[in-house]
Amino acid sequence: MKFLMPDKKSITDMLSMLLGDDLTVKQAAPMTDAAYAAIYVDSDAAPGAVCLCSKTFVVYAGAALSMVPPGGARDALKEAVLPEVIAGNFNEVMNICTRLVMSEETPHLRLAKVCLVSAADGLDLVEKAGSRADFELVIPKYGSGFVAFLVT
Repeated sequence: MKFLMPDKKSITDMLSMLLGDDLTVKQAAPMTDAAYAAIYVDSDAAPGAVCLCSKTFVVYAGAALSMVPPGGARDALKEAVLPEVIAGNFNEVMNICTRLVMSEETPHLRLAKVCLVSAADGLDLVEKAGSRADFELVIPKYGSGFVAFLVT
C-alpha cells in the first residue's frame, strides 16, 4: 500500500477539531449506499485514494463545519441538490482529509474533486488496487453518517 489507511484514532483526532469534540468514530460494515466520492490524486493525476461518503455524512459534516443549525441540515437531506454552503464546507472537510492518507514517507496527494459516486472517474482503479476501511461517524448535534477510505 502506497498511502496510509486511516484508522479510528486518526479520523477522530483530525475531524473532531472540525466537527465537534464529542465526535464518535466506529468501525462499520462496508457501506452500500455511498452517495459522494472525494478523489485524491498524485502528481501524475493518478487516483491514489478515495473517500466514499453517505449523504448523511456529507450534509452533517458540511453543516457542522460552519454551525448550520441541525434542523437546516435535516432539511438539506431532503433536497436533491446540496445547499451551496454545505457543499462548499464538505469540500473543505474532504480537502483536510488528504492528511489522513499521507505521511512524510508517502507520495503527495491532492483533492482532485468531490462528486457524486456515479461521476467518480478512477474509483474502479482504486477499488481493484487497494484496501478499504469503513467507519460510522456520529457528529454531535447532527447525527451519524458513513465513510469508506479506499487507498492504493
